[in-house]
Amino acid sequence: MGWGFSLLLAVIALIHPTYAQLFDDALGELEDQRATTPGVELTVETPDTGGFCLVYIPTDYDPKRATPLIFCYHGSGGVLTTWPFRQVTKGEGFLIVGMGYTTEQYAKTLREEHIKQELAHFEEAYEVVSSRYAVDENAVFMGGFSQGGYSTTVLGERLLKRLKGLVILGAGRAFVDWNKPPVREINRKPVFFGVGDQDDPHYQRAQQAAEVYRHWGADVTFDVWEGYGHRWDARAPHEIDVWLRKQAFPTGNVPSD
Repeated sequence: MGWGFSLLLAVIALIHPTYAQLFDDALGELEDQRATTPGVELTVETPDTGGFCLVYIPTDYDPKRATPLIFCYHGSGGVLTTWPFRQVTKGEGFLIVGMGYTTEQYAKTLREEHIKQELAHFEEAYEVVSSRYAVDENAVFMGGFSQGGYSTTVLGERLLKRLKGLVILGAGRAFVDWNKPPVREINRKPVFFGVGDQDDPHYQRAQQAAEVYRHWGADVTFDVWEGYGHRWDARAPHEIDVWLRKQAFPTGNVPSD
């Protein structure tokens, strides 16, 4: 059933109002189909927190199989995006949720006193997505590039019980060694850093953050993009993809068609 058919039903409904319900039912069916179509990226509302998010459905999505989930936060001045995780995973194996920042105060400062609304938005987005899709609650990740990476060290550390791991790209820890998370939550927690060795000052900050996390007992992976500044290394996806799949499928039982 295509959009041409929907247009036809709409015309019929205008001519003969008794067919209006038929049009509504058909349109609803189309929307339901798109909402679960593998390879589709769509906007999903989060009305309780007055926002929305992007949801990417992997090309191998199977509603009968629990799927790992990645929350992706964008960089400063950016917009909702599933980049770079959709590219990293080649669009397979992971539901990806593109998240924004709900308040200007948090977006500008990433400070703890402005985090309450961001936590509420995360919880609502998780609830909405997990109610529509088969989510593996034991394989939920958070990450982002630049500000998205810094935000992950703030917001993600408050959600360590919920998250399988953190992916911090082109960034360090927002407040270096302040606000230490509970030892029992950060200990052995998988954390991935990816950063260019020419990315000043973010390379140095990433090194400091990695040292702090290791000192706290986290399981840190540090991937250096040689010759790169504050930009994405197209060669990096393989390393991140391998890491993500290792964490999401620790037994090696990676789903296949």
